Amino acid sequence: MNEVVIEKKILVLVNKERRKHGLKPLYSDPTLKRAARSHSQDMMRERFVGHVNKRGEEPDNRVLKLEPKWMRVLKKVFGYDIGENICEVPIGVVEGYGRVSTPRQVARVAVKSWMNSPGHKELILDYEYTDTGSGVAYDKKRKAYLITQLFDKK
Repeated sequence: MNEVVIEKKILVLVNKERRKHGLKPLYSDPTLKRAARSHSQDMMRERFVGHVNKRGEEPDNRVLKLEPKWMRVLKKVFGYDIGENICEVPIGVVEGYGRVSTPRQVARVAVKSWMNSPGHKELILDYEYTDTGSGVAYDKKRKAYLITQLFDKK
Protein backbone atom coordinates (compact mmCIF):
# COMPACT_ATOMS: atom_id res chain seq x y z
CA MET A 1 0.00 0.00 0.00
CA ASN A 2 1.53 3.32 -1.12
CA GLU A 3 0.09 5.23 1.83
CA VAL A 4 2.06 3.18 4.38
CA VAL A 5 5.28 3.56 2.38
CA ILE A 6 4.76 7.34 2.29
CA GLU A 7 4.09 7.47 6.04
CA LYS A 8 7.29 5.54 6.81
CA LYS A 9 9.36 7.64 4.44
CA ILE A 10 8.04 10.89 5.98
CA LEU A 11 9.29 9.74 9.39
CA VAL A 12 12.74 8.96 7.96
CA LEU A 13 12.98 12.31 6.14
CA VAL A 14 11.72 14.36 9.10
CA ASN A 15 14.23 12.68 11.42
CA LYS A 16 16.97 13.35 8.88
CA GLU A 17 16.08 17.08 9.01
CA ARG A 18 16.09 16.99 12.80
CA ARG A 19 19.54 15.35 12.86
CA LYS A 20 20.88 18.09 10.57
CA HIS A 21 19.85 20.58 13.26
CA GLY A 22 21.26 18.57 16.18
CA LEU A 23 17.86 17.37 17.41
CA LYS A 24 16.81 13.95 18.68
CA PRO A 25 14.67 11.81 16.38
CA LEU A 26 10.91 11.66 16.77
CA TYR A 27 9.31 8.35 17.73
CA SER A 28 6.35 6.94 15.85
CA ASP A 29 3.28 6.98 18.08
CA PRO A 30 0.37 4.66 17.14
CA THR A 31 -2.33 7.00 18.49
CA LEU A 32 -0.94 9.97 16.58
CA LYS A 33 -0.67 7.81 13.46
CA ARG A 34 -4.33 6.72 13.76
CA ALA A 35 -5.48 10.30 14.33
CA ALA A 36 -3.40 11.56 11.38
CA ARG A 37 -4.73 8.85 9.05
CA SER A 38 -8.27 9.55 10.14
CA HIS A 39 -7.88 13.28 9.46
CA SER A 40 -6.36 12.68 6.01
CA GLN A 41 -9.22 10.34 5.13
CA ASP A 42 -11.69 12.89 6.47
CA MET A 43 -10.14 15.63 4.30
CA MET A 44 -10.47 13.33 1.30
CA ARG A 45 -14.11 12.39 1.99
CA GLU A 46 -15.23 15.90 2.94
CA ARG A 47 -13.25 17.61 0.12
CA PHE A 48 -11.25 20.09 2.21
CA VAL A 49 -7.68 20.71 3.37
CA GLY A 50 -7.49 22.27 6.80
CA HIS A 51 -6.58 21.85 10.47
CA VAL A 52 -10.19 22.01 11.67
CA ASN A 53 -12.55 19.36 10.35
CA LYS A 54 -16.18 19.88 9.31
CA ARG A 55 -17.30 18.98 12.85
CA GLY A 56 -15.19 21.81 14.29
CA GLU A 57 -12.58 19.47 15.82
CA GLU A 58 -9.01 20.76 16.07
CA PRO A 59 -5.96 18.46 16.26
CA ASP A 60 -6.00 18.30 20.09
CA ASN A 61 -9.65 17.19 20.12
CA ARG A 62 -9.15 14.59 17.39
CA VAL A 63 -6.20 12.98 19.19
CA LEU A 64 -7.82 13.10 22.63
CA LYS A 65 -10.80 11.11 21.31
CA LEU A 66 -8.42 8.20 20.59
CA GLU A 67 -6.50 8.29 23.89
CA PRO A 68 -7.34 5.94 26.77
CA LYS A 69 -9.59 7.54 29.39
CA TRP A 70 -6.80 7.95 31.98
CA MET A 71 -4.60 9.72 29.41
CA ARG A 72 -7.45 12.07 28.41
CA VAL A 73 -7.90 13.11 32.05
CA LEU A 74 -4.15 13.59 32.55
CA LYS A 75 -3.75 15.67 29.40
CA LYS A 76 -6.77 17.83 30.18
CA VAL A 77 -5.37 18.58 33.66
CA PHE A 78 -1.77 19.24 32.61
CA GLY A 79 -2.45 20.66 29.17
CA TYR A 80 -2.05 19.32 25.72
CA ASP A 81 -0.04 20.71 22.85
CA ILE A 82 -0.49 18.86 19.59
CA GLY A 83 1.24 20.26 16.51
CA GLU A 84 -0.01 19.49 13.02
CA ASN A 85 1.33 19.81 9.50
CA ILE A 86 -0.93 19.07 6.54
CA CYS A 87 -0.43 19.18 2.79
CA GLU A 88 -1.78 17.99 -0.51
CA VAL A 89 0.69 16.44 -2.96
CA PRO A 90 -0.64 15.95 -6.49
CA ILE A 91 0.54 13.17 -8.77
CA GLY A 92 2.11 14.43 -11.97
CA VAL A 93 4.25 17.49 -12.56
CA VAL A 94 4.48 19.61 -9.42
CA GLU A 95 5.83 23.12 -9.83
CA GLY A 96 9.22 23.44 -8.20
CA TYR A 97 9.57 19.67 -7.67
CA GLY A 98 9.25 18.11 -11.13
CA ARG A 99 7.45 14.85 -11.83
CA VAL A 100 5.93 13.16 -8.79
CA SER A 101 4.69 9.60 -9.17
CA THR A 102 6.28 7.27 -6.59
CA PRO A 103 5.58 7.04 -2.85
CA ARG A 104 9.15 8.18 -2.10
CA GLN A 105 8.69 11.24 -4.29
CA VAL A 106 5.39 12.09 -2.59
CA ALA A 107 7.04 11.90 0.85
CA ARG A 108 10.00 13.98 -0.33
CA VAL A 109 7.72 16.71 -1.73
CA ALA A 110 5.66 16.79 1.48
CA VAL A 111 8.70 17.18 3.75
CA LYS A 112 10.45 19.66 1.44
CA SER A 113 7.32 21.80 1.21
CA TRP A 114 7.01 21.79 5.02
CA MET A 115 10.70 22.68 5.42
CA ASN A 116 10.22 25.59 2.98
CA SER A 117 7.37 26.97 5.12
CA PRO A 118 8.44 28.72 8.36
CA GLY A 119 5.46 27.56 10.43
CA HIS A 120 5.65 23.94 9.30
CA LYS A 121 9.43 23.87 9.66
CA GLU A 122 9.11 25.20 13.21
CA LEU A 123 6.99 22.19 14.18
CA ILE A 124 9.41 19.70 12.62
CA LEU A 125 12.37 21.32 14.40
CA ASP A 126 10.67 21.92 17.76
CA TYR A 127 13.06 20.33 20.29
CA GLU A 128 10.22 19.72 22.77
CA TYR A 129 8.34 17.36 20.45
CA THR A 130 9.22 13.71 21.03
CA ASP A 131 6.55 11.77 19.14
CA THR A 132 4.94 11.92 15.73
CA GLY A 133 2.46 10.13 13.54
CA SER A 134 1.75 10.60 9.85
CA GLY A 135 -1.36 9.59 7.98
CA VAL A 136 -1.93 9.55 4.25
CA ALA A 137 -5.03 9.19 2.07
CA TYR A 138 -5.17 9.08 -1.71
CA ASP A 139 -7.95 11.07 -3.38
CA LYS A 140 -8.63 9.46 -6.78
CA LYS A 141 -10.76 12.38 -7.96
CA ARG A 142 -8.08 14.98 -7.20
CA LYS A 143 -5.26 12.61 -8.11
CA ALA A 144 -3.48 13.76 -4.99
CA TYR A 145 -2.30 12.50 -1.63
CA LEU A 146 -3.61 14.27 1.47
CA ILE A 147 -1.08 14.10 4.27
CA THR A 148 -1.34 14.87 7.97
CA GLN A 149 1.57 14.82 10.41
CA LEU A 150 0.95 15.21 14.14
CA PHE A 151 3.45 16.01 16.89
CA ASP A 152 3.25 15.55 20.67
CA LYS A 153 5.41 16.24 23.71
CA LYS A 154 5.68 13.37 26.20
